[in-house]
Amino acid sequence: GIEPTTYGLQNRCSTVELCRLTIPILLRTFLNVKNFFRVTIFIVFNSEEYVSMTKFIAPIVLLTISNIFMTFAWYGHLKHKSTALWLVVLISWGIALFEYCFQVPANRIGHEVYNAAQLKTIQEVITLIVFSFFSVLYLKEQFKWNYLVGFALIILAVFFIFKKW
Repeated sequence: GIEPTTYGLQNRCSTVELCRLTIPILLRTFLNVKNFFRVTIFIVFNSEEYVSMTKFIAPIVLLTISNIFMTFAWYGHLKHKSTALWLVVLISWGIALFEYCFQVPANRIGHEVYNAAQLKTIQEVITLIVFSFFSVLYLKEQFKWNYLVGFALIILAVFFIFKKW
């Protein structure tokens, strides 16, 4: 295939080198809250050049955002048990709409570089991380040692899914 080139550099570089250059730039950009939504919308709805540069990272970022929305859609109502169930369902459904706006592009972009099993595994790991923070910070539940062991076993599954046999 055609090797990607970086803008502003004369030499060509491999995809691995390109990802190494892109990760620090993405981190700096996403740590700036003002740029967060602008860059996210750009990744989802815009330039093929930017997506091709970040095709390994963009699905992870988008799946993380997607999981934050979905965690609130599925579990956010647990703090509001007095709210009518029909209203909670409608609100959760509305939140899930935003989740799909990130999840569908994440999988579409991600399937260019990951297979479906790898994408699902990435999504599950992100879900566990997001849910762990959510349950402790939002629901004020205790994080127990056996949860950590269970999550570690799931992380071990990542090794088997991504290992080239």
